[in-house]
Amino acid sequence: MAELLEQRSSISLQLIDALLEVFGEFNQLNIWSKVTKDDFTVKRFDLGNDSNLCCCQLTETAKSKLNFSSPKDCEGVVVKFLTFGDNGITDNGLSLADIVAVNTVLSINQISPKLLFANSKCYVHEYIKSRIYTFENDDNPEVVKCLARILAKFHSLDAPISNNAYKTSQKSYEDFFNRRKHIYGWGNTEATGQKYLKALENHPEIKEQYYDEFAKIDYHSEIVYVQNLKERLDSPIVFAHSDFNRGNRLVVKDSKDQLEKIYLIDFDATSMNNRGVDFGDYFSNYRHREDFANEGFPSDEDMALFLNEYREKCAQIFGTEFLDKKENSLEHMIDEAKIYTLGSYIGGTFFGLMWYQEAHDTGKGQYFLNVAKNQSRGYNRLKKRFIEDGTIPRILQMPK
Repeated sequence: MAELLEQRSSISLQLIDALLEVFGEFNQLNIWSKVTKDDFTVKRFDLGNDSNLCCCQLTETAKSKLNFSSPKDCEGVVVKFLTFGDNGITDNGLSLADIVAVNTVLSINQISPKLLFANSKCYVHEYIKSRIYTFENDDNPEVVKCLARILAKFHSLDAPISNNAYKTSQKSYEDFFNRRKHIYGWGNTEATGQKYLKALENHPEIKEQYYDEFAKIDYHSEIVYVQNLKERLDSPIVFAHSDFNRGNRLVVKDSKDQLEKIYLIDFDATSMNNRGVDFGDYFSNYRHREDFANEGFPSDEDMALFLNEYREKCAQIFGTEFLDKKENSLEHMIDEAKIYTLGSYIGGTFFGLMWYQEAHDTGKGQYFLNVAKNQSRGYNRLKKRFIEDGTIPRILQMPK
């Protein structure tokens, strides 16, 4: 799965007690309902900024004591602790009912690892021995087509969730921009008015590398530009992952190193959303060795492998009439992938600069500047390419 950090010795007793309280609420048929503090080990996942996710695994002694029987019992579980605002909603707009519904539907449909338990504090999945999806997987046509079929199945589901997360996602850039503009001066057409740049001035060696490039970016104008293209495309609303990056895809292989299964994880942003959001997340780092990189973008022919497999799976689910609709043509899906990748890049630029502002006095400051630089250059390069290949001029002729 992901690289695991923090051995048991560095795990707090408070966390152990919290986990035991969770396991104590499992139904009595689950062996985890019977564990004591000495029956399992705890490790934390290295998954970005998420510090509330940990993996627990039974010791060999505990398996014997508890009469462990595979595959009925799970030797490992992944626990995700939840954080809600005063209004009972997460930062991504999900209520507890939404979170339980999303994880239940995806578990039942075998898109995610098996959901074992959920309450107001956390949810728990079976731990799956696997590897994170990498650039090498994009070079394997069978893996690419398998992933396309999984995404098509995901998008076909009718999950009983509210519309709050979709509303939150639609407002996030605008609200984020307005908050940061007030605090940092972002969006001011005069570079000297962008307060985040002042942090660079205190570090001459960093200023020399980044200042001029970031000073000329008008984030608000670019976000409005991409949003205009999205509105004209009118990408269909589906049940979308909304964070379909490589770190949220688990690849399981058999003893002969052949693909056995792909699971999706991390549904904190999952909502009813535009289909193109997931297309953009996929193609924005297609065959990239590093996340948040600027390593190129696939040709229309390369995208067709994934998108045609997606279309064929949807036709199996919805009937062949699915293919007759204009918005489900290969050409329209390619347009969605291109424009939503632009959105992913401008969002990545925004992300990098925001976190630099938060972390410029730590060792991570320059990392986030490189993220912003790579994403900004990728955005400008793709914008130029999509203008020259006629994609953007053609979309701008479409009515809103």
